[in-house]
Amino acid sequence: MKKGLWPFVLLALLLLAACGEKSTIALDIQGAQTIELQSGMTGESVTITDADTIEQITDNATSLRYRYIGEPDSSGWSYWIKWLDADCNVIGEMFPHGWHVVWNDNYYEVSGGTIDEDLLAELLGED
Repeated sequence: MKKGLWPFVLLALLLLAACGEKSTIALDIQGAQTIELQSGMTGESVTITDADTIEQITDNATSLRYRYIGEPDSSGWSYWIKWLDADCNVIGEMFPHGWHVVWNDNYYEVSGGTIDEDLLAELLGED
């Protein structure tokens, strides 16, 4: 192979490697003034306005890593968490289900922990 082709071969290999990686996201849900929480098992729901509780749920969600794995799985969900701003505009919606979540209509694998479903159950009176 000629020396002049090596940079192009290397570039092609790097592009192939980059295309094979699944994308990750960082949640942008800071500034939420309200959280609406609903149980996927009982249908019970609660509106959370306490700033400390909102911060606890938000900090838990933003501390995790999310890797895109495709379209949402329709096998069900444990909870529906909806973050709203001061004008009641939806900042983001999440349906956690163990090590996976649906976030804004995309399906992600979670690493670095999980959504604290014990806290969500407690807030809904399911404990």
